[in-house]
Amino acid sequence: MRINLTGVGHLTIPGAVFGHEGGPGSTDFANRPIRWTENEDGWQNIPSCWPWPQEPWRQNDIKLPDGWRHNGPFICQTNPLPFVYDENYNTKWGTNDLMAGLRLGWLASHLGRDEMQRLTVVDVGCGNGVFVKCARNKFKRVAGYNVCGESISRDELVSEHWGLVVLTDVLEHMPDIRALFAIHWEYAMISIPETPRVRSFDELMRWRHFKPNEHIWLLDWKGLTCWALNMEPGVCPIAVSDFEDLIRTRWDSQTTNISTLLVRRTLRNRA
Repeated sequence: MRINLTGVGHLTIPGAVFGHEGGPGSTDFANRPIRWTENEDGWQNIPSCWPWPQEPWRQNDIKLPDGWRHNGPFICQTNPLPFVYDENYNTKWGTNDLMAGLRLGWLASHLGRDEMQRLTVVDVGCGNGVFVKCARNKFKRVAGYNVCGESISRDELVSEHWGLVVLTDVLEHMPDIRALFAIHWEYAMISIPETPRVRSFDELMRWRHFKPNEHIWLLDWKGLTCWALNMEPGVCPIAVSDFEDLIRTRWDSQTTNISTLLVRRTLRNRA
């Protein structure tokens, strides 16, 4: 059985792209209810093997302390303090070089060489730029956007029509995650720390990726898919995987550490 989601149309957010205007405390997804039915209308492009949950993945039964709130299928920090992203932050992750090739290979397995060669790519939150360098000869053009260091301008980011936008370990940091839909893209590859299913906020505080002010959003792949479809029904999921855990997780781990989602926008929603 496939499960259908009905939602609302495209939403733009002028002036809030990767800035602090309209952060998670003021961005209310809860007023867009996620409605599930067994009607398959509109799902002709969804792979029949797509692992849909039997019900929306939500943690709304968890009591949250001040400074945190439920927001749609997510939990977010309402008034995060400013966090400094500088050159030191870009270079502190030792797995970046290894991950670039792994991510590129995963993309190739789903897009294929011919499709990749026609796409222009922007790596948002490109860090030390290793993915940009690794992918440069595999796509038509590859650019990087970052808040510090070498980067294209924000105007170029939002004015260009990109074939693929890459956000690996980025979305959870953004004050307003709707900024994803302020960029013109055909494909999006999004990697996020997979928030575990817990019984209390105290359990979340012991999670390795619980980093207030740095990780503003606590996300998961099921909730992210539901949210993206609710924001723009023309988005079509292609694949989801925990392939990054080959490098970023202990061999004996029983839970997913990093989830990666590949989605595509239909032509009518890329204009």
